[in-house]
Amino acid sequence: MLDLGGIDVEEIATALADQTDYEHRWLLDPRTGQEAFWTSHTGIDGETPVEIDELDLIPIDPIPSCVWYRDMADFAEGISDGAAGRRLASALQGRGAFRRFENQLHEYLRQLPPWHALRDVRAQRRAVDWLLDQGLISDDAAEKFAAGHPEPGLPWKTARVTTDGSSDQSVTSPGSARLCPVPLPPVGEPVFPDLLMGAPAAQPRNTVSSWKLASGWRCGLSSSGLA
Repeated sequence: MLDLGGIDVEEIATALADQTDYEHRWLLDPRTGQEAFWTSHTGIDGETPVEIDELDLIPIDPIPSCVWYRDMADFAEGISDGAAGRRLASALQGRGAFRRFENQLHEYLRQLPPWHALRDVRAQRRAVDWLLDQGLISDDAAEKFAAGHPEPGLPWKTARVTTDGSSDQSVTSPGSARLCPVPLPPVGEPVFPDLLMGAPAAQPRNTVSSWKLASGWRCGLSSSGLA
């Protein structure tokens, strides 16, 4: 078993998200936990071509793009800024969704930090799940990592200000139908999403291989997006 503390989890997460082509591959040394970059023309040392099957290294196969797509869809659905959420959801329709989503995010700069937090935590937890599936780390190490890297809560759905100036006194959490009371300003004062950032986050899903269960490995592109 490898020591998880000595493995660059972020590098593995990057490899798992690499959807480019098979002219290059990311590999992991099961003895050291070190990552290597292989290309068909330069091998792993940048000079000597070598067949990937000749290397005593584990290929890091990318996770299906539908899993990463689900992260974007969850974010668009869960954020408190209704206008931004609608624009982001619209950007996810059809081919080229990943590029359009990123472009759209830069029009709503306040949404970048929560998006990066959600994306990075999910990616790192998937990397740890991959290490566990390969038998390179223990169940205990994976569980401790998951406990120490909980999924961050998104900015909660904004409370509405009614036409008479009053405000709702509860908001709905992303992915949950229950109402969660949060402190709101006095009646008549404007309500902003930032005021709701202190609301308790929804309980995260079980982490070990949760990305597999969520996708079911059954997803594909259609004219309207990922099915």
